[in-house]
Parts: sequence; C-alpha cells; structure tokens
Amino acid sequence: MNKTILAFSQALENDKLKVPEDELLQEVIDQYRNYTNLNKEEWFVDGLVGLCYFALQKREIINVVDAYLEQNGDELIPILISKLKPMLVKADGVSSGNLTASGRRKIESSSTKYGLQPRLGFEETFGESKWEEWRLNGGIRGIGLFYMIVRNLKKRDISTNLPWISPGILNIIDDTTVGADNVRLYGILLLQELLRSILKSDENNKYTFSFKDTGLHQIYEPILTGLLYHLPPSSTAEETLRIWEVTYPTLQLLLEVEAFGNTDEYRTKLGQMFSETILQLTIPRIGLEHVALAQWILSYCERIISILEQDSTIYLQRILYVLGEYYFRNPFITLNVEVLEQSLHILETLCHQALPESIRNQQYDILACILLTYEKCSTEGALTPNISSKCKKLLKLLESLGCDFQNDIAHLRKRKSLIDLFQQ
Repeated sequence: MNKTILAFSQALENDKLKVPEDELLQEVIDQYRNYTNLNKEEWFVDGLVGLCYFALQKREIINVVDAYLEQNGDELIPILISKLKPMLVKADGVSSGNLTASGRRKIESSSTKYGLQPRLGFEETFGESKWEEWRLNGGIRGIGLFYMIVRNLKKRDISTNLPWISPGILNIIDDTTVGADNVRLYGILLLQELLRSILKSDENNKYTFSFKDTGLHQIYEPILTGLLYHLPPSSTAEETLRIWEVTYPTLQLLLEVEAFGNTDEYRTKLGQMFSETILQLTIPRIGLEHVALAQWILSYCERIISILEQDSTIYLQRILYVLGEYYFRNPFITLNVEVLEQSLHILETLCHQALPESIRNQQYDILACILLTYEKCSTEGALTPNISSKCKKLLKLLESLGCDFQNDIAHLRKRKSLIDLFQQ
C-alpha cells in the first residue's frame, strides 16, 4: 500500500471541492509512473480515479492514465465507469430530454413536434439548482474522469455505453455557467473526444458504429452552431475565443463523423458551415474590432480551404468579397500587420487550391487586393519586407496560373507607390 496515494485519495474523499497542490499531484503522478503493472487493490484504483479528476488541468496525468488504459482498458474502464455514473448530473435537461433510453435521438411524433412543451423551463426538471447541487457535490471533478473514459473507449463499446454517455454530455452542455469556469465548454470537449473515438480505427476494422443512425447529429449540431453565435458585444472577446477554440473543431469532427467516410459529403457540409457561419456571420460581425478573434478565425479559414481543396472554388467569390470588404479595404489594416499578412496568405492558399480557371476569372479581384495592400502600406510607411515579398509572390503565382497582366502593368508602373512591386 502506497501512503502518498492513499493520503491523496482520502483528502479527495473528505473534501469534494478540494483541488490538490501541484506538488502533490506531481508526486502522485510519479508514484504511478513507478508502478509497471496494474494493481487491482482498491487504494490503487481509487488513486487512479483521483488523478483522472484533474486530467484536464495537467497533460502529464493524461499520459500516465492513457498508458494504464492502453494496457488494461478492458479491466479498468468498467471500474472507472462505475465510479463516474454517480457523479453525473441528475436532471432531465432541455437537450437530454430529446434522448431515448438507449442514448439515441427520439423520433418526434406529429402530436408533439409542433405543440407546446410545458416541461421545458420548470424547476423540477431543468433548474439551476440541479447544477448547483451537482457542483457542490464535486460533480465538476467527474468531467476529467468522463474525458479519460471516452478518450480510451473502444469503438466496439461506444454503442453499449451511449445510454449514459449521451445524457451525460448533454446535461453538462446545458449548464449555462459563464466566466472562467464555463462548464458547458467541458461538455463540448467531451463530445469532441467521443467523436475522435468514433473516428479511430479499431482492431482490423472489425467494428463499425454509425453515428448517423443515432440521430444525435440533429441534437448536437444546433447546439454547437448556436454557441458560435455568441459574439461581441453579447460576449467578451476572451469568452468568444474560448468558445471558438473548442466548438469549431468539435463541429468539424461532427460533420466528418456524420459523413461516415464520404469525403464529398464531408466537404459539402464543411463548406456550408464555412460560408454560412464564418463568411456570412462571424467575419462581418468582428471585422478588425477584435484583433485576436480576427487572427484566430482567419487561421481557421485557411485550414478549411486546405481541407476543401478544389471545392473551395465554390466559395471563391464570397471569400474574396469578405477579405476585401473587412480587411484589405479597412482603413486601419496597416495597424494590424499580422491580420494583413494572414489575409494575403489566404489568397495564396486559394490560388493553390481552387480551380485555375476560376482563379483566372477572378484575377482582377485578387490583383486589386494585392495593389491595395502594397500601395497602402507603401504610402503609410508600413511596407515590411514580408508583406512586399508576399505581394510579389502572389503576382508570380497568378501569372503561373495563366493570368495575364502585361497590359495593366505598363500602366500601373507609372504610380510611384507601385514601382517596386513590378520589379523583377
């Protein structure tokens, strides 16, 4: 029996809200690293469960527990599940009320689909007191344990565990706590890890699990999309960024899982999300008012375009319009050089991914973005070597795709601020 692990477990049992000092956590981690084989004694398993509580706070814990579950998952995971279930939210929330006993989406009858739903909003079924009681009883600790279980769940075991996984995740998402400890984002993180487990390849691909058949996509997608509508000024820039960092990757995984290996369907759904949520809603709302948000969303745009490959051609005109309207033509863009560089990089990515014929059709729109950038930076003393290089590189890339600007260049060279742009 290990005294350090035993004392650690006892301290957690005595105080449901206790967060151990980092030094103690590190000591317990080191103790588990020293054990080479699984010990089935209660003190050993309880200590491992205790470590799981804080997995989302310390990456080392994830690595240590992963190692045990990789070797002994068939024995340990049922034990961890039995420890977790009493810690889950005991409430029939707005979202989890849409589930069957098997954890799938209910098929709504015509009599209830369009009628009033008097249960929603009532204290006894969906009240803040349920979540408050859950938190005070140490429920938030269970999120780390939940995460480690879902992360290491084998594909063959997902279906049989949906009856508690689905309501467990949805009830956490329904917690409307805001601020630094935004509990619902942990629910999104759990969903993200569940989706990763579904996408993982299993032993010889013997087991298949059709997420589409569960109908859960129709519950989760509106929740995730709705979270992305929390933009300044209704949310702070910091809260919005925290939401984006978890929700966008999760929504992307949801679309991939829903497509079930059909790459064309996945790209179609991803492109729709890209156009409707990012190009039509998000960028017009944030513009340059929140630089950190602009930098993050532009970086994400570039990743999506790379995934869409030639399918990005469908959105070429809208991308060029949005970049031009909210960044290249913005009078304050030279004060935010990083955003400007990101916008230029998106143009370069588009030229590599979209169909060359479509690039040629939009060559003057792209040229306008280059000229506007170079001339504005040149006249305002903001022309860095990097921006100059990117503009020249873009011109050469356009020419390599068959764009012909020879007649235009002769005229443009007469403008003093553009002379250097066309030098070989």
